[in-house]
Amino acid sequence: MPKVDVTAVEPKTLGDSIRLLFSEDSNPAAISEKEFDRSGLSKVILREGAARTVCVGLGEPEDIQARKISQAVGLGTKELLKIGAESIIVDLTSLPI
Repeated sequence: MPKVDVTAVEPKTLGDSIRLLFSEDSNPAAISEKEFDRSGLSKVILREGAARTVCVGLGEPEDIQARKISQAVGLGTKELLKIGAESIIVDLTSLPI
C-alpha cells in the first residue's frame, strides 16, 4: 500500500493529480460533455506532458456528502496508481470548505 502524506500545495503544482468537479463546473479544455458530464463518480484522464490529472465528477453540489468526496478521491487515486503514479495531489479548490 502506498504511503499517504497530506500537505497543502498550490493546485498548479506539477505532478499527477485528482480534480473534483460539480455538474455546474466547466469541463477542462478539450474535454467534451459526451466524454465527461461531471455526474457522480464519472471520470476522465487528462495528460499534459508527464503529468496526469483524473477529473472526477461529484454531481450536484446540493447532494454532496463527505462519503461521495471520499469515494471520488479513492476512484481517482486508484486510476492514477494503475498508470504508475507515485505521488498524487488532490485539488479540493472546487469544494465549498
